[in-house]
Amino acid sequence: MPPPELEEARLLLRKAREDLDALTKLAPDGDTADAIVGFHAQQAVEKALKAVLAAFGEDFPWTHDLRYLLERLTDLEAPMPSSLHEVRVLAPWAVEFRYGETIEDPLDREGAVALAKRAAEWAESQVEAATQGKTQRVTAKDIAAGIVRIPQPGKRFFPDEQCRISITLRGVDLEDVRWDPRFGPDQERSGVIGIGKEAAAELAEEEVLRITEIDGGVRLD
Repeated sequence: MPPPELEEARLLLRKAREDLDALTKLAPDGDTADAIVGFHAQQAVEKALKAVLAAFGEDFPWTHDLRYLLERLTDLEAPMPSSLHEVRVLAPWAVEFRYGETIEDPLDREGAVALAKRAAEWAESQVEAATQGKTQRVTAKDIAAGIVRIPQPGKRFFPDEQCRISITLRGVDLEDVRWDPRFGPDQERSGVIGIGKEAAAELAEEEVLRITEIDGGVRLD
């Protein structure tokens, strides 16, 4: 049975998809108020971001503040495309729908749909990676630093303390590599495997490696 945090992540992701479905149906309808369309866009994004936090095993307050959720994800070093930060423009629409406040500027419906889709697709990839045991997406900085980052759910394949471990990276045995789970003390972050710059140079940006437990260690493919 999947851990409770992954069940919560999947539920939030389903709810985000429901709002996205409503958004795509309502956005082309000129008779539907911007407040309703904007609300569903904001909700799709909010639930998508919370789904990723849940997949990372993170608690989050009952908030509609997209800026705060983005900051939490940034602190966790979630591999988020920089363009996803644009979803902050949707934040006011949750307030208008719930509390009757007025937003003078019209909603960019096409842009709202695109942002919500982008957030849902990204969240889906992150939740899937957490569910199946995968690394975070490899970035140019990771390659330059010679590291692979492991999200919170993937840490179950590794020791709970800093140590030297052996791994197999695409059939190549790497011995005595550095492992740091980065549990705190004040905030848990993604774990880091120091595979070295030479091994990291064989990786490609944006790829995700599958984590498999094998006799005597861990395999990354």
